Amino acid sequence: MVRLSKEAPKNTWTYVWGLWAIGQLKTIFFKALPDLNPYLSEPFKWVVGLAPTKDWPKWFLFSFWFWTYVSMFYLIFALIRWFRYKWFVQEEYVMPPRVLFHQEMAATIQALEEEKTEEADTRLVVKQLYERIIDRMREIYGLNAGDFRAIAIRPDPNDEKGVIFTNFGFGKTVGLSAQQKSWDEDAAKFMLEEKLTTHTKWIEFKRQRPRGDAETVILIRNIGKLRLGLFVAITKSGVKIEENWSEFEQSTYLATMLGHVDKLVEIVVKYE
Repeated sequence: MVRLSKEAPKNTWTYVWGLWAIGQLKTIFFKALPDLNPYLSEPFKWVVGLAPTKDWPKWFLFSFWFWTYVSMFYLIFALIRWFRYKWFVQEEYVMPPRVLFHQEMAATIQALEEEKTEEADTRLVVKQLYERIIDRMREIYGLNAGDFRAIAIRPDPNDEKGVIFTNFGFGKTVGLSAQQKSWDEDAAKFMLEEKLTTHTKWIEFKRQRPRGDAETVILIRNIGKLRLGLFVAITKSGVKIEENWSEFEQSTYLATMLGHVDKLVEIVVKYE
């Protein structure tokens, strides 16, 4: 025979009373369930009351009952979904792209201003910042690494209207022919004429250069005289540029300000 120790925890009786209460409530609940039958059947009685009383065509009666049941099931589904998201699913706050990139921009500037930072580390920080912007573009337009090329450009000091494509690039930038590079340069020069626009797109570029690989070309640059820009050539066909253009502009807006950070410009221009 096992004795209960007098040293037993004080909350033991709380558990006992709790189990007893649950048992009683469970018994009362199951006994009361049949009493709910009249109330549970009320919605169906109401639906039956809606049935046409005249001798309607069979196709009409089928349509009536079909859409009645569809409406009921949809209402039940909507209520379940509402309760689910209201009480069980927590909304996750997603930081807007501009805010996110501004924080990374601040971290980049801090790294550039620290004198103790190694040159290799500053180059890595700058490249990572650009990679985040490029990744956002890829998310918006559904691009793989081989579907585009993005290359930083700078003004040509010997030609007021000229541009120089740097070695700072992303995507498919290797193996471009001299002709393709010339077409890219001509496109960049043409779009640079829009000095008051930070984002310029040339959607039907393929029609102008059918032998080239670019379907659409985009230029992101600072307002006014060019200091630093990003030339993007999308080689994938069927990309819906216009539909997502507003989101693309907002997400890549930070790239229009990078040309005003002198040390960052220096790193991009001298990148190898």
